[in-house]
Amino acid sequence: RKGRIDEHRAWMIRLFSWSMSIATMRIILGAFFYVQPWSDRDWFGISLNLGLLVNLVAAEFWITKTRKRV
Repeated sequence: RKGRIDEHRAWMIRLFSWSMSIATMRIILGAFFYVQPWSDRDWFGISLNLGLLVNLVAAEFWITKTRKRV
């Protein structure tokens, strides 16, 4: 209502990347299980954090790259 479309767009991209981090986490977890020197609980925490970090960095990069120049 206040016309802050760019700010809304940025937050929607961040929230989408947050939700996609679960899918990324599962891919990383599958790769970690292939190596398997640690317990399942250790791999789960590491893959959860890595999945979130990868997606949030990608989202911030995308927001910065596609931001309208005034």
